[in-house]
Amino acid sequence: MLLVFFQNFVGINTIIYYAPTLLTDIGFGSGGAILANVGIGLLNMLMTLPAMRLIDRLGRKPLLRTGALGMCAAMVVLAVTNLSGLGYGPLLSALTLFGIALYIASFAVSWGPVQWVMLPELFPMRIRAAAVSLCVLFNWLFNMVVALVFPSLLHAWGAGINFCFFAGTTLLAFLFVQRLLPETKGRSLEEIEAELLRGGVDRRPGGRSAPVSSGADTAH
Repeated sequence: MLLVFFQNFVGINTIIYYAPTLLTDIGFGSGGAILANVGIGLLNMLMTLPAMRLIDRLGRKPLLRTGALGMCAAMVVLAVTNLSGLGYGPLLSALTLFGIALYIASFAVSWGPVQWVMLPELFPMRIRAAAVSLCVLFNWLFNMVVALVFPSLLHAWGAGINFCFFAGTTLLAFLFVQRLLPETKGRSLEEIEAELLRGGVDRRPGGRSAPVSSGADTAH
């Protein structure tokens, strides 16, 4: 559930849904803002492609950690740019576009696809269907909350404070992956389940642990 929570509360929907509004606020014309948003969507799609190769080479946790740090850096850039009082001009536009591009690339190569690979791997077969269904339900509920609440927060606090908030949530996402989330790359469902039941997280490089004997293994 925390994996699903952070995937939405790192702020991805604020960028995807409200990028034209944010760009218009810093001086883009309506046509330029829409064109930039098309570029954001294209970048999102293209950066998903390397994730398909890296997820089984590097592992799930390294991608999630790297993506969280990249998104945090992007949100810091956007917050500083917005709160610094820079007037409209090429520098403000370039820094804003750089921050948005860095954020989208970091999300698309990590938290975007990795969640959907990991969710089925984290549950034993006997509850997988119901558990993943529940996670998907909450995924869209969290999505809806962010989409509905962000415009009010944007109006009340301004974009800079909201970017600071999301910089904090991306840092918390990094700590969650580092401390609580098990690595599932190259491991059997029995090993993952046994580790979760023990309450331990394997932090060794590659995320592998020694084979865990189970009834299923013995029967096999």
